[in-house]
Amino acid sequence: MSIMGRMLAERPRIGWLLIAVGALAVFLASVPAIIFRPAGIEWAIWWPAAGIAVGIALRAPRRVAPWLIVVLTAVFVLSQLVAGRPAALGVALGFAAGLEVAVVYAILRGTRDRPRRLVRVGDLLSLLIATMVGAAVFALIAATAVATLVAPDAVLDYLQSSVVAHVVGLIIVTPLFFDLGRAGVHGRWGELVAQSLSLLGTLELIAWAGDNGVPLAFLLLGPLVWGAARFGGRLVILQFLIVMVIASELGGGGVVAVDGLTPETNALIVQLFVLSSGIVLLAVLAVSGAQQRLLRLSTSAIDASLTGFAELRDRDGHWSLEAQNDAARIALGEGERGLTDAFDAPSALVIEALAARTPEEAESLGGSERVATASGRILQATIAPLLDPDRGARDDIHRRFSLQFIDVTDSIALAQAEEADRRRAADMQRALLPDRVPAGLTGWQLAGACRPSREVGGDFYSWSLDGATLAITLGDVMGKGLGAGVMAASLQTAARLTNTGCAPSVVLARSAAAVRDQLERASTFATIVQVHVDIETGRVQYADAGHGLTIIVRPDGSFTRLASVNLPLGVDDDEALVDAESTIAAGDVLLSLSDGALDAFPESADPLADVAALVAGVASADAAVEATINLSTLPGIADDITVVALLRG
Repeated sequence: MSIMGRMLAERPRIGWLLIAVGALAVFLASVPAIIFRPAGIEWAIWWPAAGIAVGIALRAPRRVAPWLIVVLTAVFVLSQLVAGRPAALGVALGFAAGLEVAVVYAILRGTRDRPRRLVRVGDLLSLLIATMVGAAVFALIAATAVATLVAPDAVLDYLQSSVVAHVVGLIIVTPLFFDLGRAGVHGRWGELVAQSLSLLGTLELIAWAGDNGVPLAFLLLGPLVWGAARFGGRLVILQFLIVMVIASELGGGGVVAVDGLTPETNALIVQLFVLSSGIVLLAVLAVSGAQQRLLRLSTSAIDASLTGFAELRDRDGHWSLEAQNDAARIALGEGERGLTDAFDAPSALVIEALAARTPEEAESLGGSERVATASGRILQATIAPLLDPDRGARDDIHRRFSLQFIDVTDSIALAQAEEADRRRAADMQRALLPDRVPAGLTGWQLAGACRPSREVGGDFYSWSLDGATLAITLGDVMGKGLGAGVMAASLQTAARLTNTGCAPSVVLARSAAAVRDQLERASTFATIVQVHVDIETGRVQYADAGHGLTIIVRPDGSFTRLASVNLPLGVDDDEALVDAESTIAAGDVLLSLSDGALDAFPESADPLADVAALVAGVASADAAVEATINLSTLPGIADDITVVALLRG
């Protein structure tokens, strides 16, 4: 609800006061327009009361406006009668004027409760359309009344003068009641005085030229457009209304009249001059308002931006800056400050160097540097020259730049905290890996390594020796990073706790049951192989859940793949896992690895054969692991690589 609406809700009598004041204003504007019409003209040369009436109705609350228009219609009738119109004609013309106001009000008001604006060209077009429709309604009723009550041949003369007079009044006066934006003098009083004197001087020149038969009325547009572009709003419209009164001299042709023409023709010239000049001024106001609106939106966006904006100045080698929005004031403080007061000494030098590298006529931002404020905030800053349209970045006093920055202090602290968390998680994951080979592996060599693509990965391995059975576990949880690492740790722990004399398939089944809920909540799965080796006979028993990357490599480079016949854990909880068997002979290497190692052979038809070639005939398990794990140093390897090697001597 508007302010006026709240006042009416609290004090209903204010509505009647508004109606009374509006009626009085319209009456005082109507009667002089009729009485002081040009000599020899039957009709008013302009009708400001129409614009005043529409403006007051637009400003009135919606529930008061209809009653106000009814009262104003009665005032129109009364003003016609007071001015000497015949009763029937006065009533008809007054009713026509009231209906005209109602039509223009309805088009301009629409469904909005806030004041009409004139800050875009579209606003001016709306005013022109509403005025034309309202004037057409008035012309239809008034022409009928004149033809019936006066004479049919008087209709054309009436339409030529009276209808145009209404159009002039609506277009020129109604905008006084609009929201014309925030343009104003704002300290430019000297310029306002100069513009006003220019306007008066132009009037004198036009009057002198008119006395000598030279029509120069068009020169009035110069100072008026000047005022519209610089000051805008009601001030220039009021100036124009004064000029309009002077131009018509309340009854003559004024500075616009042309000697030798009939009063009717001179009146039409005055009307067309005022109408065209008014439309030009309103167009300038609309365009200027659109620019001011865009500037306000840009200023509001800068004020609300998380990016800090400050003006940086170089006065003969002395650098200072002043924050221009809240983000900059928070980081740099209020008011103009020296550069070394706002930033630490190294950062101040960096900013000066950044400015020195930025060309004066640059149209884009300069380089970006990380700097520190005196209060310890870390900023990512860049600069651009503030260009004067006439002088560029340099003027007679100093160079000016726009310093733009993002405060990255909290982002850096968060990144450091996350990095610390990742390092701790990596340390914990490494702590879960075997740190030594089980004792009692006479005649066998065992080695393993895990190199995640990040600090933490989804690969893991473990081993244990129970009597003559060496159990080896290697797994790969889908994904990378901390989430995969946590799931890998859970699965590794579950496999280690269930690896107590059971068959490999039983170990995997129990491990899957232990982490089933975690896999389901994380919407992930894991491939894993469980290998049991009898170190006395070389017999291998294994269960592979979707992994399929375990091979037995012979000294001559040939190899046997321990095929996977089971689905990954987390895919089908009801699947019955099965075991398979193989044998390791003297000199053979059992090698189990994750799929990251295969990325080193993107063009290979059988990357496992390439891996087998790397480890064939190695002298130790450590050498086999090193040859495989070093694949992670090749270009294009973005996955974790884990490998376990068991060599039978």
